[in-house]
Amino acid sequence: MDLDLLMIFVFIVVMVSIIGGFAHGIVEKILEHRRAEADRDGEAGPERIAQMAERTQMLEDRVRVLERIATDRSPQLRDEIEALLADAREPRQLEGNVR
Repeated sequence: MDLDLLMIFVFIVVMVSIIGGFAHGIVEKILEHRRAEADRDGEAGPERIAQMAERTQMLEDRVRVLERIATDRSPQLRDEIEALLADAREPRQLEGNVR
C-alpha cells in the first residue's frame, strides 16, 4: 500500500512539474508580448498625440465654417448654397461610353 501511495505521489509531482513548466512558458510569452506592446505604444505616443491634435484642430475649423453657414443670413451665401443645390439636383451626364 505504501508503494502505491508513493507511486501516486511521484506521478502527481511529475505531472504538476510538467504542467507548471508549460504554464510558466505561456505566462512568460504573454508578459513578453505585453511588454513589447507597452514599449511600442510608448514610442508612438507623442506622434499619435500630435496627429490627434491636428485632426481635432481640423474638425474644429470645419465646425466653425458650418456654424458660419448655418447662422449667416447674407443673400450672397444663400445664392451660393442654392447654386450648389441646383448643381446637385441636375442629372449628371457621363463622359465617354454609356453602357
